[in-house]
Amino acid sequence: MRGFPFGGVAKVLVAIALVCSSCGGDTTTAIEAPPTTTEQVSTTTDDVPPTSDEVPTTTTTGEESRLREDQAPASTPSEETEASGGVSQAPVEVAGAETQTPGAMPADEAPATVAPEAHGGIERTYKAVSAGGGHGCAVAADGTIACWGNNNFGQSDAPAGAYKAVAADGLRSCAIAADDTLTCWGDNEFGQSDAPAGAYKAVATGLYHACAIAFDDTITCWGDDEFGQSNAPAGAYKAITAGGRYSCAIAVAGAVACWGQDVVGQLDAPSATYTSVSSGAGHSCAVATDESISCWGDNSYGELDAPAGAYKAVSAGAGFSCGVAADGTLTCWGDSTYGLTDAPAGAYKAVSSGVRHSCAIATDDTVTCWGHSVFILADAPTGTYRSVSVGPLHSCAVEGAGSVVCWGDDEHGQRQAPVGAHSAVSVGVVHTCAIAGDSTITCWGDNSYGESDAPTGTYKEVSAGALHNCALATDDSIVCWGDNRVGQLDAPAGAHRAISVGTWHGCALATDGTIRCWGDNRFGQSDAPAGTYRAVSVGEGHSCALVVDDSIVCWGNNAYGQSDPPAGVHKSIAAGSGHSCAIAADGTISCWGGDELGIDDVPPGTFRTLSADVFHSCAISSDGTIACWGPVPPPAGIVWVIVPLGPEPEPVSEPEPETEPELCVRARARNGA
Repeated sequence: MRGFPFGGVAKVLVAIALVCSSCGGDTTTAIEAPPTTTEQVSTTTDDVPPTSDEVPTTTTTGEESRLREDQAPASTPSEETEASGGVSQAPVEVAGAETQTPGAMPADEAPATVAPEAHGGIERTYKAVSAGGGHGCAVAADGTIACWGNNNFGQSDAPAGAYKAVAADGLRSCAIAADDTLTCWGDNEFGQSDAPAGAYKAVATGLYHACAIAFDDTITCWGDDEFGQSNAPAGAYKAITAGGRYSCAIAVAGAVACWGQDVVGQLDAPSATYTSVSSGAGHSCAVATDESISCWGDNSYGELDAPAGAYKAVSAGAGFSCGVAADGTLTCWGDSTYGLTDAPAGAYKAVSSGVRHSCAIATDDTVTCWGHSVFILADAPTGTYRSVSVGPLHSCAVEGAGSVVCWGDDEHGQRQAPVGAHSAVSVGVVHTCAIAGDSTITCWGDNSYGESDAPTGTYKEVSAGALHNCALATDDSIVCWGDNRVGQLDAPAGAHRAISVGTWHGCALATDGTIRCWGDNRFGQSDAPAGTYRAVSVGEGHSCALVVDDSIVCWGNNAYGQSDPPAGVHKSIAAGSGHSCAIAADGTISCWGGDELGIDDVPPGTFRTLSADVFHSCAISSDGTIACWGPVPPPAGIVWVIVPLGPEPEPVSEPEPETEPELCVRARARNGA
């Protein structure tokens, strides 16, 4: 399938194939622990079909929408807590910190799809960690910062030097240096990366703003102030946290004060005295002086239903919360998608919950993270392969012997490839199709729109879109099935020799070398240029083709320069979401367009085929191995545990009226890390 746009892309794709610009913001949280394939391309969402009552959702392109974190747990000054679950907190000293080694993940929870050793193994220890929406950062024992995940705005390009604390949100990060000054990097649309001068002991990052506590205990905020979230109250404070468009802080006397947007009661902190506070996308939680947890704000998924007992830290994420009990064990509650509430066993001293993942520092100072992560998509299997197809949530490849191997998300069974030899495979959002050795087509995974009801007959090519598919029959005619709300099944009659399907449109190469396109045309992506061509590749809102003279021509959406191909001779082309890639005559890969998530950071070497999507790209090298690239992988010393995904949870309370289709909501969630 063709790529879905991701953030600033910073976008998210929709649950079944769409990306939604109206999706709510995500959250970030930072915490600090006390010291001790063929030519197929992936479908994108930069071009969701034209708005109509029948179209399931709208997509985001260009600057229309960017995936942001709406939350950041509280940051507590060094002299304050043992381990605050807040967004970013200055280093804290904990007396008598235990050295108990965290227990191993139960066998029934450890997913076979995760290989922590692939990310460096346990080689470093950390004193602070912050889990954001699509990226995270941690402060190592030597004071250096390491970040991982999305890097579309440079939010994972940690600066050199020694630091005490770090706070990561969706598109930027902030840290307190060893000399107590502030440094921020990443997106700066609202001035949220313009850190103020001065010395600070705690920092917290919100959706488009940030706040910090100076050594005189006053609060300074900067960035967006549309709802007053940067209009900090006067007075002396000891802990700070920034949520979506609001902020909260603990006064020196222990009371919590919140300011900014208040649509679901996120400013209604209960009266009590607290030691730490953490704000998420639409809710906050705090640890009281009696070690109990109180939460307020949105409760759509039970994120306010904190368990009874004694706790020393809490962190509010996006629809879920996690806390560190007095005995060091972790407990999470609320939205259980992606295994968000499946906290690992063992003893911990700090936790940070983001949009779709959490990280915790164990008593031995190692870091364990769990939940969904887009960089896992780039963990290509070993072995030799003939072709690869990249999707927004999973990918598949055909081995030399013909068997299909898939990796990534499997919520709808889209990785459960049938046994047997296959000649080609194409990945959709949550479904997959392949051509078997007898030339018949088999599809598996989600079938909400009949996209997995493969037609009978024999075929030589298949291409999976968002909610539909098209295939080239052995008689050279085109057959399409699945969703047709924007005419994406209305393929032209006649003989063709190649086909490529995107999110909402498709193109085919006729036997005379001309290109014919159909389906959505909001960006002109179906207005194929005249001329004769060798190959065609369809992306989200744009298309590219290889001319007979081996030059590249692209048309359609060009918000990120994805339709401005380089000059030169090429032999293969792949149109993604906000970017495109091609293999030059010498076998090297070049990519152009928006470099969201680092997907333009191509690997060295020579390759023979490639596939591009929104979160990552993959290519088959000249020796048959697969190389994938995209989000920055986690550094050594951080182990990622991903539990098998279950069904989407039902809200426990009626949420605010929805302004977007549920598929969009679910897709937004699925693509946050």
